[in-house]
Amino acid sequence: NQAIQLSEKAKGTQGKQDVLSQIATKLLQNREIHLAFTLAQHTVSERGKVVLLSRWLRALIEGGAVTWVKQKLEGIVELAEQIPIAKDKLSTLVQIALTNWSIGDEENAHHFIAEAGDLFQKLTNPEEKISAFLELAEFYQKSGDDPKACQLITSAETLAHSTPVRSDSFPLIACVWAKASHSDKALAFVEQEIQDPAIKAQAIAQLAIACSQSGDLKTALELVPQVKDPLNRAILFAQNAGGFAERGNLEQAKGALNEAIPLASHITLSSNRAIVYAAIAQASAKMGEQDQALRFLQQALHNAAHSTRESTIEVIGNLIPVMTHLGGTQLLS
Repeated sequence: NQAIQLSEKAKGTQGKQDVLSQIATKLLQNREIHLAFTLAQHTVSERGKVVLLSRWLRALIEGGAVTWVKQKLEGIVELAEQIPIAKDKLSTLVQIALTNWSIGDEENAHHFIAEAGDLFQKLTNPEEKISAFLELAEFYQKSGDDPKACQLITSAETLAHSTPVRSDSFPLIACVWAKASHSDKALAFVEQEIQDPAIKAQAIAQLAIACSQSGDLKTALELVPQVKDPLNRAILFAQNAGGFAERGNLEQAKGALNEAIPLASHITLSSNRAIVYAAIAQASAKMGEQDQALRFLQQALHNAAHSTRESTIEVIGNLIPVMTHLGGTQLLS
């Protein structure tokens, strides 16, 4: 409450939210996740708020805080009902469905995904439809329904072919194929559908990271030479390091992380440096290098505090898995 009162002294909505974002960052520096979580609810739009909090909850589930998550879900559902725009509400319902699936509540997960499917019928903009197809596909992929996920991604492809859409829709489609463990289809899509060299390079970088995140280290490693820019290259090496650590290959993990760390100094924007340091911290935690993880966690928080409001909230979301890994559920006491 004191933080919110302090923010009222700032000029304008943006100023108030910047103050709250920086206070949330400071709370995380003190490992006060439950307070930062509460404060973050005052810093973003209704849709952004629910998407962010749902992602935090799934990260906290991984840290073992299932009971605490269940207590928070009802409030998030109430927030979702207040969202007036169909595409935003659909995105939010998918996040809620994923969170329910993560805690083993399959009945509610399918209830919310069905509600999201009903909202799809209200969409008319092709790009919104493509985004919705891909978000729904993510749920079905994570819930084990691969045929349904593939059907939805194919629908997104068909729509992208038949209507004029933004160029960034194509890399998104490729990444969802990769997250669904179909890297062959993702690579074929990039090669066949993206002609612009700059967009193709960005798509390959995003695809490599998506492959690493989904556990396809073989494809991710094959794509490393094609990822040139420092930001995506650093994130890719950090993701690969975490993947190797999860498989018990600590020497390979250290090698990948040693590639990622020096790249951070070549990244200009503090918000991007924060994202890289967060990825390095998470990989370090997976490797059992707690002191190193805490050091990079502090660097991520420091850079986040000097970033825009949106970047700060994004970085905080990325740091939650690191902090739950290092501190366990006592962070919520």
